[in-house]
Amino acid sequence: MGTQLLQTEDDYNEALAIASKLVDAAAKPGMTDRNRLGIMTGLIELLRFTQR
Repeated sequence: MGTQLLQTEDDYNEALAIASKLVDAAAKPGMTDRNRLGIMTGLIELLRFTQR
């Protein structure tokens, strides 16, 4: 999955899985993908907010 708007439940679940992996990687020294983590978590939160 590239960085895109989350439009379906499958998109949301895939984004959660990616974010989880990025969070795990962020705990390791030399993490270089913090920007992608920020984008993914932002998209997840946006979807959560708009589906209330």
